Amino acid sequence: MRLLANKIDRSKLPALIALGVAAGVFGVWFGLYRPISRQMAEDQATISQLETELTQAPEQIRRLGEMREELVETMRGLRVNSEKYLLQPRLGNYLLPARDFLVKRGNDVGAEAIQVSEIGLIDPPVRIKPAPKAAAASSDQPGMEQKTPAAPVAQTNKAPTVAVRVYSTRVVAECGYDAFVEWVRRIQTDNPLIAISHFLITGQPENPQRHLIRFEVQWPVWTDPGTQAEVRQKVAEILSSEVK
Repeated sequence: MRLLANKIDRSKLPALIALGVAAGVFGVWFGLYRPISRQMAEDQATISQLETELTQAPEQIRRLGEMREELVETMRGLRVNSEKYLLQPRLGNYLLPARDFLVKRGNDVGAEAIQVSEIGLIDPPVRIKPAPKAAAASSDQPGMEQKTPAAPVAQTNKAPTVAVRVYSTRVVAECGYDAFVEWVRRIQTDNPLIAISHFLITGQPENPQRHLIRFEVQWPVWTDPGTQAEVRQKVAEILSSEVK
C-alpha cells in the first residue's frame, strides 16, 4: 500500500475510515436488521391476532351453543304446529277432519243442527313489489330538449310461492248465545292457529233462547301436503345429532 503523499492526505484518513465504518453499519442495518425487524413486527401482529381469537373463542363457542339450542326449540315448535295445529287432509279431503273438529266441540256445548260446508283454499295476502315508475313526460316548452320516454318495464302479477295456505269453512248451527261463546272459546283453545270471522247471529221468534248462528273458520294448511313428513324428518335429524 502506498503511503499517503503528504500531511494533508494523512489528515483525511480518520474521516475516510469513519465513513467506511458508517457505510458498513448502514449496509448491515439495511440488509439484515431491517428485514428481521419487519418480520418480527409481522410475527407480533400475528401473535396478537391469535391471542385475540383465543380470548374470544369461549364466547363464540357459548353463542354457537345458544344458537344451536334456539334452532332445536324452533324446530320442535315447528313440528308441534305442523302435526297438531295445521289441518291435515284425510283421504285427500280437508273437509272431513274440519267437520269432525267443529261438530265435536259444538255438540259438547249443546249446539244443534250443525252444518259445515267448504269455502275452499285461499292464498294468504302477499305483498308484490310494485313496478318501476315510468320516465317523466317530456317538456313541451320551446327550447327544451325532447326526450324519448323509456320503454315500459314488463311486470308479472304472479304471486310468489307460499309454504302455507288457508283452508276456509262456513258453519251454520242453532244454539244459545252463551253456548256459542263457549263453542268459539273451545275451538281457539284447542287450536290457537285457527281464525274465526264473519259472525252472524239471527234471533228466532219461535224459540228466543236459541239463535241461528253463522260463522267462518280458517285453518292453516301446508301448500304441499308432503311438507309435514319433511318437517318431521328434518326435526328427527336435528334432535338425533343433538343427542350425539
